[in-house]
Amino acid sequence: MNPNANNKVNFNRNYTTNVKTSAIKSSIIISISVMLFLIFSGLTGLAGCDSFGNTTVSENSQDSGQVTSIENKSLLIVGSDTTYPPFEFIDSGDIAGFDIDLIKEIVSRMKKEIEITSISWDPEFKDLIDGKLDIVISAVSIEAEKTAIVDFSKPYYTLEYLLVSLSGSEIKTKEDLVGKKIGVLKVGKSNISEDYLINYEVSDYEDIMDMLDALGNKEIEAVLVNLPLAVSLLKDNKDMYLVLDKINSDREFAIVFKKGSPLVWQVNQILDTMVTDGKYQSIHDEWFNYNF
Repeated sequence: MNPNANNKVNFNRNYTTNVKTSAIKSSIIISISVMLFLIFSGLTGLAGCDSFGNTTVSENSQDSGQVTSIENKSLLIVGSDTTYPPFEFIDSGDIAGFDIDLIKEIVSRMKKEIEITSISWDPEFKDLIDGKLDIVISAVSIEAEKTAIVDFSKPYYTLEYLLVSLSGSEIKTKEDLVGKKIGVLKVGKSNISEDYLINYEVSDYEDIMDMLDALGNKEIEAVLVNLPLAVSLLKDNKDMYLVLDKINSDREFAIVFKKGSPLVWQVNQILDTMVTDGKYQSIHDEWFNYNF
């Protein structure tokens, strides 16, 4: 994986840890993966480049035969590195997750069939560029230099964080925390706005287990954790924790396409429609609802 911490979501793929506090008798096992690229794209106008270097293709344009060949395909091949729940993972032999439900709905609205294949993570997107895949969806964020070799959809997910304290403590609201100690994992801290963190005395942790132990021992008053991790934590221990705040980070995820693919325009239109008709929110809430 690309180690550039300034341009990636700082998770470790296949990172699994057992969460323990003095009040927890059972372990929580959570898998977290690295996601590479800072996202934002959108397609407008005739063939050209958008502000991020994406080749843009209008609905009616034809680009060296690629438009016709892809638009005529009845089956789209989608690649996903299935090691990062809840975005993509293997469940009883099947590929499941938020990204998977999202892309299935998108392709269905394109009136096409879909074949999802589990791939090993490749930051250079070789199989996509070589035409072995039509789409990659795998919790990917944009890295500016990658727009020279691939195109990105508009963002479909913004990484969120929850501010969480212990139930029964004197901390009842986020205002109660101002000036007090909170814990944040070093991996991913750069995703969070400094303007937000300045309100607290921040303690960095290398390991989620150590951070939750510190919370249980009252060494810190709250923890700030990404939403996928927080959902796993709260699901198994809903009576132990109190959610004080939810914030958006600076990291957004996008779908990846071969350079110049007309699918980008279509997918962006469908994403907009799914937001408008409520289907996107329905899929999102199925995987990221933390109100247990």
